[in-house]
Amino acid sequence: LTTATILRWALVPTCIGLSALYGANLALASASLTAITTAYNELKLAGHWFGKNLSATFGYTVFGIGATKLMGKSTSLDEISLQAISTSALVILTTIYVQDCPDVTGHRALGRVTLPISA
Repeated sequence: LTTATILRWALVPTCIGLSALYGANLALASASLTAITTAYNELKLAGHWFGKNLSATFGYTVFGIGATKLMGKSTSLDEISLQAISTSALVILTTIYVQDCPDVTGHRALGRVTLPISA
């Protein structure tokens, strides 16, 4: 294992543990973001447009939930927070594929199946 890989996996319990200092809800958000990132990288969801877009949407959404819970007055999300996070998720889900358009050649070379290549 490389030093970077060891550091990466050592930071996972550290970050989740630090999140737990702010409550179980925040630790759950941290663990969820870790799971999504792991699926994206290790399970190769980045290699197909559907997995890439879905994991990016969930990743940003979970990050938003965690940030809102951390910065809010309570760890529960009110209706406005839920609407804002849901709207952001919908915008990300329907537009994130655009970032793949400029690099179709690079994605083909890596064997990725992105939406611009599929369409």
